[in-house]
Amino acid sequence: MGEINIENRERPHPWRRFLAFCFDVAYMAVITNIIWLFVLNHYPSDDWFWGRNGYIILCFATAFIEPLLTMSWVSTAGKSLFGIRILHKSGRKLTYKEGLIRSFKRLKYGLGFMIPFYRIYRLYKSYKKCAAGEELEWDTNVRYVMPEKTRTFKYVFFATVIALIYFLSEYQASWRFLHLLSDVCTLHGPELHISVLPENRSVL
Repeated sequence: MGEINIENRERPHPWRRFLAFCFDVAYMAVITNIIWLFVLNHYPSDDWFWGRNGYIILCFATAFIEPLLTMSWVSTAGKSLFGIRILHKSGRKLTYKEGLIRSFKRLKYGLGFMIPFYRIYRLYKSYKKCAAGEELEWDTNVRYVMPEKTRTFKYVFFATVIALIYFLSEYQASWRFLHLLSDVCTLHGPELHISVLPENRSVL
């Protein structure tokens, strides 16, 4: 693997890293829901197990998929939005095994294996540690390359995008919106009436 020129000075940027991870999970949610809907012909919101455990499953799935992206492009969809690249401390790309170990250490020390309340505690502890410039448990032998400054509006914008993606990926909410749109068109004249719901599909 070729060497990549990087700065020796490292910076914490905890919020930028956290939002990048959230965007990666949101991106995974959209892909998963598309598969549910168009391949399996099933609505994700109708599945009891997925509805209650979907976010946990996505976080674990991301742990396996992210190393494939970082070993190839040294970044992911979410990280690239914030200019974040992940490399080995020597300057080379991470191998899949190294990336996988890093991902599961993040699940353990950063997300507390998604255990309720303990996850919040681990997120808080990791934030304080990162903000203080200390090395996180999953950053051993890893170097982050990112711009020193980024405009505040980017955080607000992408946080809004993340929320919107989650909303649109939940098809129960989307179908309710389409049902409302259908009612509005019907009220404004029969020529504007559109059918947007599957037959016998309840949205309430």
